Amino acid sequence: MLCPFAERALLTLLFKGVPHQAVHVDRCEKPLWFVDLCKNESLHDEVLIIELHGRIRASGKDTCRYSNLQDKQQVDTLIQACQGFTKAGLNLLAGNDSGCWQIGTGQTQAQWKAFEGELEAFQAAIRTSGGPFLLGSEVSLADLIHMPFMERFAVAMPAFTPYDPCAACDGTMGDWLYEMQQLKCCQIAAPDRDLYLQAIRQQRRLDFFEHNTFEAF
Repeated sequence: MLCPFAERALLTLLFKGVPHQAVHVDRCEKPLWFVDLCKNESLHDEVLIIELHGRIRASGKDTCRYSNLQDKQQVDTLIQACQGFTKAGLNLLAGNDSGCWQIGTGQTQAQWKAFEGELEAFQAAIRTSGGPFLLGSEVSLADLIHMPFMERFAVAMPAFTPYDPCAACDGTMGDWLYEMQQLKCCQIAAPDRDLYLQAIRQQRRLDFFEHNTFEAF
């Protein structure tokens, strides 16, 4: 299983058909070559590392931008919106007794309203473009960057909170997620839903991949 940041890079490479070789690095036992590479490039050794044309890049977004699909300015605006969407979703799952990336209890109405506000902005983009994707009939870079987080929220929120993001905004989010799940790249990259739910029930956090090698994946 990939972390959502690595998954969105993989989604873009798969969608665009970019030849690539994936090398798995156990974040609990990083190989020396990886640690040395990070030191030589002055990079933090906890981030996704991509080598493109001999250049080292330290972000899934860099990989996505390398394979940019549509108008840069319009896509960048939607990509920036992903930060608020992700932050609000993580805050909702944390509730009032846990930290970021953890799954807590006591979720408040204010937390849900904040997340719902981000979903409404998402819905507005789809309606403006005519859907089913953020920029209309074609998949955009913004869709691919949002997908790993939305698919995790869609599993975790109904399991741990009274909220279902797929039912929000008159079902627009569920419709968008369904359309994304029909894409071959998303089917290849997505975690098994049942195994993922099993994992987060055990770990009570979305970022368990940073602390454990979960053999089910």
